[in-house]
Amino acid sequence: NRRPHPAMIEFKKCAQPVDFEFSWLGDGQLELRIVNRRYFTTLDDITVVWALRVNGFVVETKALAFPTVLPQKSAEVDGASILQALAHHNIQQLISDGDSEIHLDFSASILGATLGATSERVEVASDQITLSTQGKKKSKLPYPKHLILCQNNDKGRLVKAEPDSMSLTANGFTISLVDGSFIYQSVTDSTKPIVSSLQPNLFRAGTDNDGVKQLGDQFFDKSKPLGLWLTLGLDCTTLEDLDVTLSSKKINFSGDAMDFPSFVTKARIFGHPGRRKYEGITLAEKLEDSSTSSVKLGKWEQQVTMVGNGSVYVEITLDLEESLRDLPRVGLQFTSPCMGKACFFANGPHENYSDRRYSAHAGVYEVDTPSSLDTYVVPQEQGNRTGLRWLFLYQSSSSDNAGRSKEATEVEEDSIANLVANKTGILILPEDLVEFTTSRFTDAEVFAARHVNDLIPPNNDEYYVRLDVAQRGLGTGSCGPQTLEKYTIHGGTYRIAFWLKPVGYD
Repeated sequence: NRRPHPAMIEFKKCAQPVDFEFSWLGDGQLELRIVNRRYFTTLDDITVVWALRVNGFVVETKALAFPTVLPQKSAEVDGASILQALAHHNIQQLISDGDSEIHLDFSASILGATLGATSERVEVASDQITLSTQGKKKSKLPYPKHLILCQNNDKGRLVKAEPDSMSLTANGFTISLVDGSFIYQSVTDSTKPIVSSLQPNLFRAGTDNDGVKQLGDQFFDKSKPLGLWLTLGLDCTTLEDLDVTLSSKKINFSGDAMDFPSFVTKARIFGHPGRRKYEGITLAEKLEDSSTSSVKLGKWEQQVTMVGNGSVYVEITLDLEESLRDLPRVGLQFTSPCMGKACFFANGPHENYSDRRYSAHAGVYEVDTPSSLDTYVVPQEQGNRTGLRWLFLYQSSSSDNAGRSKEATEVEEDSIANLVANKTGILILPEDLVEFTTSRFTDAEVFAARHVNDLIPPNNDEYYVRLDVAQRGLGTGSCGPQTLEKYTIHGGTYRIAFWLKPVGYD
């Protein structure tokens, strides 16, 4: 498709000709400098625009005037327009409250005609300055907490627990435990679960750096972890020896702590090497000569709590064997109806990983639900984004789908309240920053495909959501050093907790 791979966006960031130096001194003072990394020309052909973000949303943006900057020099820039925006949007008070994230973005562009392209402007440099993150004052409930706290005190606090059927019901929603997972649905539409099939997820459809799946010899290459992952059966895990008990959890609503019913599921995680067959995938076929007995990977504990407005709090602990080394990821996967649109507050807009996110900026972005994967000719891991604050999956009209783009773009709304208004969907709010991927295919299905043409969209409306405590970095192992140790993942205890908030089902 001639679209540059995301790695080229990272390279562009490293080689960009413009940098920005910013310092906010408070009391109506700031220092701003623009740096010319070019060796022979000025920046007179460059246009710079700044954007102020509050909790990921762009609340104001303007062009930035600057003087001529000689090659390999910097110049001071008048930041009066930025100071006015900071004052207008009461940024100092928001920072003092400790409940908001504030970012200042800079974008430098040139006319496309300079590159022999079109008259549209082409971004050649970008930067993001973090003015504030949610610090010590952050509530135990995840941002945006007001969407969870919004509930009817008269009837919304009643949650009915049914130990025999292992179900919880409140405010027109029910959650039922099934085989270690659960089905979360609206009582008025029980044919289409909002969330289902939650399970541990420890595998990824390896990149060429993990191991080239059509080179069988790399199965035995100790510098390539893909063969190890298949040997452990990470591509086919099950929960066994399940134990489910009725319990309760204390949830703090604006200082008013209450106990709500919950179910706790404990199980052991096993991997089953060789159970999945990958016909034509040369590396995977080497597993036939290896042991195919089950591998004990660790323990799984899941607590599911429903509160009065029908929202669900999910808390999961994965206690993985300490002997496990260099894992692809530690997280979970669940399915949700294919709603058409995914909006998220995370690092983006393009895909990024723990060791390849220099060019990714925190913001609220929107992307259409992909029906196919064509970023890489050989299907492999793709689409991950780090630093997820929240994810909103919602239904889109047929007119919204006209001329769909597979690239994530900025949203038009300026707040999450406006974003979710008059929409039907599911809001996912992690308690801590996590990584996430959304796809119409499982990792095993992507790994089994030799070419993008092999990936045929399933004949259903399931949409896979993957949340990871951590995912292994990409490295450069196909032709250089492998992933650095600080970006690798090993056995140990990991925790992930998040809210599920249905929107527009009233």
